[in-house]
Amino acid sequence: MEDKSDIEKYRKENPMDYLKAIELIKNNPTNGEIMKAIYKIKEHNGRLIDDFSSFHRISCFTSNGINCMPMWAHYSNNHKGYCVEYSMEDKHNVLLRSCMFPVQYVDKRIDITEVMKKQVEDILSEKEKAIKLRKKEILINDLTLIWISSYYSCLKHISWSYENEFRCTVAANAKGIPYMNAMPKAIYIGNKCSEINKKYLVDIAYTLNVPIYFMGFDEYSSDYELIPKNIL
Repeated sequence: MEDKSDIEKYRKENPMDYLKAIELIKNNPTNGEIMKAIYKIKEHNGRLIDDFSSFHRISCFTSNGINCMPMWAHYSNNHKGYCVEYSMEDKHNVLLRSCMFPVQYVDKRIDITEVMKKQVEDILSEKEKAIKLRKKEILINDLTLIWISSYYSCLKHISWSYENEFRCTVAANAKGIPYMNAMPKAIYIGNKCSEINKKYLVDIAYTLNVPIYFMGFDEYSSDYELIPKNIL
């Protein structure tokens, strides 16, 4: 398998991490070292780069406040859901605050080819050392992949910039995941929320001892905005 057509066929049938191989292909399509590099990382099955989402658990927030109509429409089932407000100043939300990052809105994809090439090279190097020492596992003392996955988790296309989003990102294997201790500041019920869901939300607010509001419209006002009415 040393000709370019075979390599391209292998790439299509095995969508893995080919960052190092791609550069070699461009420089010398018949280089036998290409396939050696590919086969060495075959056991990873592409997860080194294709499965960043498995590293983290993410919760999404916005700084837009409670009167942003698109947010209610897009993320609250067109006002049938609810909104939960959290204060980053609350002492109970230290953990939440510590993993909260602003989303960066970009118009181009971020190229991390060089970073990933370095990761592959380090893994292959450690693997060779482990083989010589007859070890069955390798340990990589490098948090780059963790930080890269966190970084990528906070990127969105610039067309979404109106959301002013923040994301809480934590390791998928962190203690307590998929839950995190955090205390709401208030709960806001959507204007079209069902009566049964309203009852559930009121019960939750009562248990947590936090204020809860129903988001209504003033039919006689010239201002097109939602008005929170305290119901507890």
